[in-house]
Amino acid sequence: MKKQLYNQKIIIIGGSNVGKTTLQRSFMGQIYFSHYIKTIRPNITDYEREFESFKVKFQVVDLASCECDVEVMNLYHTKCHGVLGIFDLTCPVTFEQLLNCLYNLRNNTENGAKPIVLIGNKSDLGAKINKAKIIQYKKEISKQILNANSKISYLATSAITGENVDNAFELLSRKIIEFEKTRLTELPEELPINNLFP
Repeated sequence: MKKQLYNQKIIIIGGSNVGKTTLQRSFMGQIYFSHYIKTIRPNITDYEREFESFKVKFQVVDLASCECDVEVMNLYHTKCHGVLGIFDLTCPVTFEQLLNCLYNLRNNTENGAKPIVLIGNKSDLGAKINKAKIIQYKKEISKQILNANSKISYLATSAITGENVDNAFELLSRKIIEFEKTRLTELPEELPINNLFP
């Protein structure tokens, strides 16, 4: 049976040195650099991946860091289908950076909330953030970024060992598919389908 192919634009956001680029490279099967190379501008990569029941043609945008130009972040966020929000499990302050970044995006883009998967990266280094804190983080994002009835998904990943990297992208893809299906059912009948996806 032929698998359904979806086109999805996703953005990866988070503070400096949380492993955004390394996570993306791990997902795409690219070599890992042992030394840190700071991303200074949005990096766009196209990649196609086949999952168990569907295929996705990704356009992945690594948005440098949460300190990058807000207008640039808002532009990409407006056009994307979903967000991977990444923080460093060994550095609690990086969650606050991510939360501020998501909050700014929500307030400064026309399309409102998008599907989000929360990623705690660098699980191979030993977490300094316990499970209770993670639950609190999820609640904060659901309340401040989404809405009180939304549930945000969370995965602990290691871009170095590959733990949950594929699962993170697949989970976001599934959330996007469900989100778009829901959005379609809520639209007026007279709106042409071909106007929905730029």
